[in-house]
Amino acid sequence: MLALSYRFSQKVKDYLAEASRFRAFGARTCFITGALLAGPFASSPWRHERNGLLLDLGPHTIDLMEATLGPVGTVRAGGDPSGMVALILEHKSGATSEIVLSGRAGIDPKVTVELYGPDGCLTLDASGEPTPVAFESLRRDFVAVARGGRPNSFDVDHGLHLQQLIEDALQDWDEVASNRR
Repeated sequence: MLALSYRFSQKVKDYLAEASRFRAFGARTCFITGALLAGPFASSPWRHERNGLLLDLGPHTIDLMEATLGPVGTVRAGGDPSGMVALILEHKSGATSEIVLSGRAGIDPKVTVELYGPDGCLTLDASGEPTPVAFESLRRDFVAVARGGRPNSFDVDHGLHLQQLIEDALQDWDEVASNRR
C-alpha cells in the first residue's frame, strides 16, 4: 500500500467526491513550501538532489490530478529543481492539468487544487493537510491491508504507474536541460 497521505484526509475525500460530479476540462495544483529551507526535511540529502522535489512531492500531486481528471497519458516537465518545478499532464480524458512544486519558498505551506470547467472552478485548499487524523486513517488501512482483510487501490500497480509518469517527467526534464546547454 502506498502512503499517499493526502488521500486519507477527510477534506480531500470530500473534495474528490464533489469533483467526481464536476464537469471539468482542466486542473491546476500548487504545492509550495519552505520545507527544504528549514525543518525536518531540510537535512534530507536526497530531497536536495537534482530531482528530489519531484520524487518527494510528485506521487502525491500526480495522484490527486488523476483522481480529479482520470489517468494521465503523457507528462512534460520544466523549471529549475533548485527553485520551482512544473509539470503539464495530458489526461486520457482529453483534459489537461498543471502541477507546480517548490520546497524552497520562504512561505507557509500552500497546497491547492483547482478544477476548471464550464460551470466554473472547484477549489481545494489542503494547506493544513494531512492532519494527524489522516495519518491515523492511513495506518488503519495499512494494518487492514497487511492482515489481508481488505484490498486497497493504492497498491503496487498504482505505485508503478506513478513511478513511470515520474520517470517520463524526469526524461523530459533531462532533454529540456540538455537543449539549454
